[in-house]
Amino acid sequence: VKILIQFIVNADGEITDIQVLECSDPGLGAEEAAKILYDNMPKWIPGKNRGRATRVRVKQPITISIY
Repeated sequence: VKILIQFIVNADGEITDIQVLECSDPGLGAEEAAKILYDNMPKWIPGKNRGRATRVRVKQPITISIY
């Protein structure tokens, strides 16, 4: 299943505000896709502005294998 998501990487590397922008499987709801990501996404390296960690909005295509 291919999904285009948008989320915010906070200064501590945690992700918040996951939004599903597109999903190739109409049977997979946006809420379920967001739950999968919240549960399985590792911490990210935050963006930097003048050497200080800062929040960054990210758009990311992902592929989820459902067996």
